[in-house]
Amino acid sequence: MRLFILLLILVTGNLSAEIFKTLNPDGSTSYSDIETPGSEIIIPPKLTTAPSVKVTKKITPKIDESEKSKPYTSLSITSPKDQAIIFDNNGNVNITLVVEPALQKKFSHSLSILHNDKSIEVDQATLSVQIKDIDRGAHTFTAQILDENKETLKTSESITVHLKRHSKLHNKPARP
Repeated sequence: MRLFILLLILVTGNLSAEIFKTLNPDGSTSYSDIETPGSEIIIPPKLTTAPSVKVTKKITPKIDESEKSKPYTSLSITSPKDQAIIFDNNGNVNITLVVEPALQKKFSHSLSILHNDKSIEVDQATLSVQIKDIDRGAHTFTAQILDENKETLKTSESITVHLKRHSKLHNKPARP
């Protein structure tokens, strides 16, 4: 109890009142703010204080919408058209794509063409690719947008084109 009183006195020591210590006839000590005969003034030690800490409201950082990848709404092969017949003796097919919104290169997104399930990289600047020296016949093409881990974000409708090449088997004999 005495310790509690002493602590209470020390805590309130910054008040302008004086503290008196008295030794009682039974040998106990008592503290008071009233001076009694035989009491002595006690000067408590200075209390250590620290400036108050301002508590600020925790603000969750807003994610800048420009820092998030936007979903692609459209990916399509614009050239050649589905079921087109292409006459090219070199076996070349030019493919052009349209992407909406524009390809998000800052997120390492890339374009790829699947030609009969084989992946071919697309020129990111022109959104086109030329596939060279393919055999005559039907060929299926599908465009894909890939993320940095090569996971598919968007896939276009597949198109089929028919490549016609001149056959050496059908050479006509030269006329005299």
